[in-house]
Amino acid sequence: MAYRYNRINWQNKPNVATPISAENLNKMDKGIDDNDKAIGDLAQLNTSNKSSLVSAVNELNNKLAWEEWKTATLQNGWTGTIRYTKNGLNEVRLVLISLNPGTVTGLTIITTLPVGYRPERNVLIQLADSTGRTNGAIMYLNQNGNLYLANDSSFTTALYYSAQAQFYAS
Repeated sequence: MAYRYNRINWQNKPNVATPISAENLNKMDKGIDDNDKAIGDLAQLNTSNKSSLVSAVNELNNKLAWEEWKTATLQNGWTGTIRYTKNGLNEVRLVLISLNPGTVTGLTIITTLPVGYRPERNVLIQLADSTGRTNGAIMYLNQNGNLYLANDSSFTTALYYSAQAQFYAS
């Protein structure tokens, strides 16, 4: 913890080690001023309720809380589960669980995430198959919310695929 003030530890008369002087009084004055400014800085926290630090912490905790998971609708013959959630900081978690391939040609759209859950920039997602190998199983999630197969991906319909990603929504 960084301290703003060092105590003088005043001594009673007849001790002359701690005289009441302009130097010592100015040191105390500066310490009081520094602490006043620091308290003022706390009041400038980005919160809608500045009545207390507890309110600011509670507001931040609410922003960090994740909403209920939602389930995406799969397309083009794909089965399995794709779930997503978001917190108040606009972070999105995306989980792909036991996906069984349908159409496996490049650029096939698997699902489209709704507005508010789409990434700021394209996200590459490396999937692992049910044997634990990655072997070129790659999907992209673009800014339009489309989750699609990379053009040169290699998916086998006999295996299941899983992955997860986290990103900021646009």
